[in-house]
Amino acid sequence: MPPSTALLMSDNRPPVLRSTDPAALTYPALAFALNALYAARHGYALLYYQMVAPSCRHAWQGERHASYCKLPAIAHALRQGYDRVAFIDSDSFFQHRNLSLGAILRAYRPPQPHAPASVAAWFACDLPQLGDRPNGGFHVWLAGRAAPRLLRTWWHLALTLALTLALALTLTAHALAAGS
Repeated sequence: MPPSTALLMSDNRPPVLRSTDPAALTYPALAFALNALYAARHGYALLYYQMVAPSCRHAWQGERHASYCKLPAIAHALRQGYDRVAFIDSDSFFQHRNLSLGAILRAYRPPQPHAPASVAAWFACDLPQLGDRPNGGFHVWLAGRAAPRLLRTWWHLALTLALTLALALTLTAHALAAGS
């Protein structure tokens, strides 16, 4: 039976070492190796979308910052039939390797009564370093109609990067909290 959960990473650098020289070790290669172990331990698929450039293109808005490139990758992974897609930045890994993704989500979910009845996506929080806001480097998307709609909305926002990071994630968090 194929895995129902996929961990997704993306970067324009390869996820594997091209040399045995320790100086050639990159964060994406190390994080990919650690996340591969985590995925294997829990029966998850590990997807790595290697971008051909440090940015991506939007049909109407032209070149987009690399932080936008995760959105089509997440949408693509959801279309592959996974029930749950967890995006994790290419330089990040799971610190608690024994905890399943479900256990992590249960441990850090919003306290009742703040948790919405239905959820399309779950974002990690930037507390305590950057305040109580969603973290763009780790989020989990659930299959269904709401997730692709939120991804499309985020992708089509015509904002500067700074405004996008501050506003788009906040708007998405409010939409999720409202049970969109």
